[in-house]
Amino acid sequence: MKSAVLEIISSSIEETFKIATLFKNAIEFPSLVGLTGNLGSGKTAFVKAFVRSLDEKNEIVQSPTFTLINVYNVKNIPITHIDLYRLNSPREMDQLGIEDYLAEGIAFIEWIDKYGSEFERLNYIEICFQIHDDEKRKICFKKHVGAYKSDVFERSWERVVQDVVSIKV
Repeated sequence: MKSAVLEIISSSIEETFKIATLFKNAIEFPSLVGLTGNLGSGKTAFVKAFVRSLDEKNEIVQSPTFTLINVYNVKNIPITHIDLYRLNSPREMDQLGIEDYLAEGIAFIEWIDKYGSEFERLNYIEICFQIHDDEKRKICFKKHVGAYKSDVFERSWERVVQDVVSIKV
């Protein structure tokens, strides 16, 4: 698996929301986005910001830690939010039918690194969050190239490079 890495620093939750909005404008559907980082590092906040950038009145996004999968239909775009943290094996992941959610819209998978080998054949953008202090986060964007070529994926990645990572928040 080949990957490219880009980094940006967010100094506040407002800046993270701005980054999520720019990411929303850059990404094409269908897309898979893996989210990594420690507990409380901003994974769910990023998804919440992404959804709000589509519909600013939307308050429905919650962590799927206990439900494992939350699906939001926002302006006719299916947004799937999956959390692998509590799963104990790839078999449990298969039983959830995660691949069924990847065909349209966008799927955000928290803790994708826990079962990274299960996603090796897929193209996806990983967003990793590292805590610097109470507000500041380092946000990394990693391009994971799977087993097949996808023009949609390549266009999305190029726009992330141009529109998201190159900004000065």
